[in-house]
Amino acid sequence: MDDMTVPTKCVDHHLVAGCSIGHKPGHLHVQSCLLSTQPVPAARLPYRVKVSAGKRYAWCACGHSKKQPFCDGAHKTAAPSISPLRFTPDKDRTLTLCACKQTKNAPYCDGSHIKVIFQDLVKWVKGVFK
Repeated sequence: MDDMTVPTKCVDHHLVAGCSIGHKPGHLHVQSCLLSTQPVPAARLPYRVKVSAGKRYAWCACGHSKKQPFCDGAHKTAAPSISPLRFTPDKDRTLTLCACKQTKNAPYCDGSHIKVIFQDLVKWVKGVFK
């Protein structure tokens, strides 16, 4: 084992991005499944959420949270290099928050999910013609 290979107990397939082996929750294996350094899309369409003025929110930037679009701390094990974006609204309102995690205007949706959907479609078409 070199310095970059770490034994890891897997939690589930969604928490360890890029897993290429037969992945079973709870089994121990050498980390061939690298931790996420890039966000993963949590959904293909944005979330519409009501927020309250003065309340602090933490938007999930990694895509691993089970409480989307907000952070539940999953990044600590699945994507330690990606931190949530904290924000405090100035007034009560309904916001459209990014779910694909590709926005250039985090935490708000900027339409980047169209590119993610297109990439999914290209992968699907390529799969049909294999």
